[in-house]
Amino acid sequence: EHPAWHAQPNDGHRALVDLERAGRLRAIVTQNIDGLHQRAGSSSARVIEIHGTLYDVECLGCARRTPIRENLDRVEAGEPDPRCLVCGEIQKAATISFGQSLRPEVLRAARRAAQDCDLMLAVGTTLQVHPAAGLVDVAVAAGARLVIVNRDPTPYDGAASAVLRDPIGEALPRLVRRPRGMTRAPLRSLHRPRRLVPGDTVAVVATSGPLVADRLAGAVALLESWGLTVQVGQHALDREPVFAHHAGTDADRAGDLQAAWCDPSVAAVLVARGGSGAARVLDRLDWPAMRAAGPTLLVGYSDVTALHQAVATHLGLASLFGPMVATAVVASESRDATTVEHLRRTLFEPETVQTIGTGDVRAVRGGTARGVLTGGTLSLLAGSVGCLESRPAEGGIVLLEDVGEPAFRLDNRLTQLVRSGWFAGVRGVAMGTWVDCAPDAESVVAARLAQLGVPVLAGLPFGHGVPALTVPLGVAAELDADAGTLVLEVPALA
Repeated sequence: EHPAWHAQPNDGHRALVDLERAGRLRAIVTQNIDGLHQRAGSSSARVIEIHGTLYDVECLGCARRTPIRENLDRVEAGEPDPRCLVCGEIQKAATISFGQSLRPEVLRAARRAAQDCDLMLAVGTTLQVHPAAGLVDVAVAAGARLVIVNRDPTPYDGAASAVLRDPIGEALPRLVRRPRGMTRAPLRSLHRPRRLVPGDTVAVVATSGPLVADRLAGAVALLESWGLTVQVGQHALDREPVFAHHAGTDADRAGDLQAAWCDPSVAAVLVARGGSGAARVLDRLDWPAMRAAGPTLLVGYSDVTALHQAVATHLGLASLFGPMVATAVVASESRDATTVEHLRRTLFEPETVQTIGTGDVRAVRGGTARGVLTGGTLSLLAGSVGCLESRPAEGGIVLLEDVGEPAFRLDNRLTQLVRSGWFAGVRGVAMGTWVDCAPDAESVVAARLAQLGVPVLAGLPFGHGVPALTVPLGVAAELDADAGTLVLEVPALA
């Protein structure tokens, strides 16, 4: 076994975990191959390993990666030279060998993280090895501050706001921990994927419940009528044999989403229907590869709330909380014209639907608020508390809706969010529909959130009701409860 397998994380690694949990860590770019950041508790989606990792092997033919443990088991079983199980070619450790080029998609992800950060910590590096050292130039050129933690001088010391010569295990904990706890960063606007144009390719995938074939066909026909080319996930019509409420296995649902997202021809991924199961695919996705693939648009609601949170957390992307394309409201003969047209305009002409406020809209608590739109389906938001993807609403305007929930369960879910601090620093709340919930659902939610003391608007037509308007997440907006409007400061898509 390689000696690195016996290495243990130190207090420096654990301090970065604290920074991530406080919502202040964009990415860890490392030249190390020992996996210590992940073993300390850092999310794999946050760690960009530019020299690869000891813990995987990679096929030299098809580039398929598998855990090294699986291959060692094959050796111990008597197989002297395990070949790739897919193409039969030679495999090697998934590290960058002498003379081997760095992976372009990994370097792109590292450069994007450097461009997006407000502060770069250069830790335990001489900053003399390129192209890694050049990431400092990228960050500083984009306006980030630089803090260097290294025992010896570096060529970039003069550009740093601070230089610490202390051991990393001592310096990093002092930098990221505060006596009274670390405050969270308020929500910021996320990167908006581009709008669609006729001729674009979109993918329809099933990340949650099983589909009705006729409705899937109706969805494809509708999207094609808009001038789009449609790809359907390979396992879209599968049904998991044990968990029959899932459209295929977790691995297959994740694989369809991953394949669509990383396909350079796909401009948007539209989730076919809700149900349950989206959260189960999150840990199976290769977030660094998805980040390297560039901005792709995600559309869906309900169970897709889990994916919206993950796309915001791991990829920094805005997304659309909008109707599922393979459901009756969109894909049947009795489709709702308002729902369908609002989705189409949001995708192709987003500047025409920047004001959301029709129907029986009313102020629960008056006033105006400005902030970044966040939230989604209440039960999914409460269920994600404690998970990496849960994004507290500080500085945001929260969208809330749900389906089929009795009053006591709405109260329980809101209490979970309130007690966890998720609502701390929220600026406003916009309620959508409460289909098949308790008759007094809106009053229950309003009473439970009265302590927030922020403007609250009810009756906006988004969520499980009809019509179901499309609302972006990760985009700045102004909520005017007295006027009954929610106005986007910029179009939902670039």
